[in-house]
Amino acid sequence: MAGRPPAVDLVRFSSSGTDGREPTTALVQTSDSTLYGTTPYGGSAPCGPSGCGTVYKLATDGSGFATVFSFTGSVDGSDPLNSLTIGANGNLYGGNYNGVVYELKTDGTLVGAYSLDQYDVYVDQNFVSPSSALTLASDGRMYGVTYNGGTDLAGTVYSIDPNGLGVTPAATVTITATPQIVQVGRPIVLTWSSTNAVSCTAGGAWSGSEALSGTLAIKTTTSGVLGYGLTCVNSAGLQTSASATVIVRR
Repeated sequence: MAGRPPAVDLVRFSSSGTDGREPTTALVQTSDSTLYGTTPYGGSAPCGPSGCGTVYKLATDGSGFATVFSFTGSVDGSDPLNSLTIGANGNLYGGNYNGVVYELKTDGTLVGAYSLDQYDVYVDQNFVSPSSALTLASDGRMYGVTYNGGTDLAGTVYSIDPNGLGVTPAATVTITATPQIVQVGRPIVLTWSSTNAVSCTAGGAWSGSEALSGTLAIKTTTSGVLGYGLTCVNSAGLQTSASATVIVRR
């Protein structure tokens, strides 16, 4: 039968992944007929070897294909595995694998991001993953589900006010160790600071809860390469980490 074939390639993602990789979600169409979708991998920000994911757009004839937003793995989360939802204000809403619900303008401006870990229902699970697109209901709220979280870690149904997704600044963390090379038995001094954090936890060669900033002298007792890590969390429940390394000689 002559004419246009029933299926036509409109866009082929590049092997570099900078424009996104492995799209798995349905597309949504805004009032100007533009199509928007997500890719769980790729983009311009490094999240391991595969990237943090993207939001992209294109016209119905395949023209105008562009990456609208590249996730960074910070306050905006990463790995958008679900389709977008168009809000009453025309903005794009979605949920990321690491539990962040986000709002974007169609030009890619991040309007809001909220970690579902803030809800009391998730107190027994620090990592919840939205497993469906959000539904804009007649009451003006958005509803979705997670496949983990909840009291029995068996998943939840949640609702969220789409007008309350303020962007929470990411925590920043710095930590230094002095000296960086030391003999066994000699002390080192750790100095650290953070901003936009509500709590910090030590890891590696030290452990436990720590102040948001401070200085601590630690006597070395074993030789080797020791790593002193510090992970701080902002009020949206998102983590930022830093570390310092010390070489301890016999």
